[in-house]
Amino acid sequence: MKRLITALVAAAAVSALSGTSAFAFDGVRWTWDKTVKEHVDIDVDINVCVDPTGLVEVEKLQIFLGNVEATSKVAFVINNMYNPGGHYEFSWCWYPVWVPNAFDARVDLPSVISAATAVGNNQSITSDVPVFLHDGQFVANTRGNGSYDDCKICDMSGLTGDNIAPSTSFTGPYQPRPDSNLHTELAELFTIGAIVGVLTPAEISADSHVFAIHNATVDSSATAVANNISVTLRSDNPDNHVLIADITQFAYANVSAVSDVCAVDVNNFRNLSPDANNTDPTLSTTLGRPLVSSVATAVGNNVSITVGPVAP
Repeated sequence: MKRLITALVAAAAVSALSGTSAFAFDGVRWTWDKTVKEHVDIDVDINVCVDPTGLVEVEKLQIFLGNVEATSKVAFVINNMYNPGGHYEFSWCWYPVWVPNAFDARVDLPSVISAATAVGNNQSITSDVPVFLHDGQFVANTRGNGSYDDCKICDMSGLTGDNIAPSTSFTGPYQPRPDSNLHTELAELFTIGAIVGVLTPAEISADSHVFAIHNATVDSSATAVANNISVTLRSDNPDNHVLIADITQFAYANVSAVSDVCAVDVNNFRNLSPDANNTDPTLSTTLGRPLVSSVATAVGNNVSITVGPVAP
């Protein structure tokens, strides 16, 4: 990691960026003495007084460098059913024909499930008390054989905590910037690294392939995600409905998801759809699941936040 940051700082120097950018959370200082200083200048005055029963506070940094691949393959599943018996059907125009009794799909039809999931960084928080979240997620890859041990353009000894900030000249060691935001600074450096070629795209792929299935339903899913954060705050106490978050996500990645389903056949099953002749009142007249489900989902950055009362 030290070598990577050194390389990114070198890239910043090569790009000759001497100024600093302004971001929405540049002025937020996160400290562990529970002191948060910020100034809100909008048309609405915010004055909230709550009495929470607890607190969840997380300050976390996730950096993933590399590739992620998930593959699931299912093929040649042959379900040979037992003899269900049958009956003759008569017609004035045709000879009697033996017709096998249909199987009940609700109890006799099995399911084939294929799932492939590839994720770079993932975080899930569930709480019933206020949440303070300072979170950073970064996904990229490094150049194949690049070595930056001889980088002399910067001195990494001063990089600690939230004090990472480039000097204005790039000719000396890093200088701490007051009220700096580590995750914002890293996002700047990762962006510069991607522009000048120090970083390369990560390959995040999920593939699910299902084929040659006889007498079974199929559920195929492929999910590829670079960065994901899910926060759920559920409480019936309104004083606990407080969530403060500073979230930074950076993904320099090619994200792909593929779900293929082919050659699926189902023979001699009833109750695949509503059946007016159903005689068993204890069961629904529908199968209750798709005959074939194929879903592919590819996501770069995703944040899901839910705050509210507990569902009845």
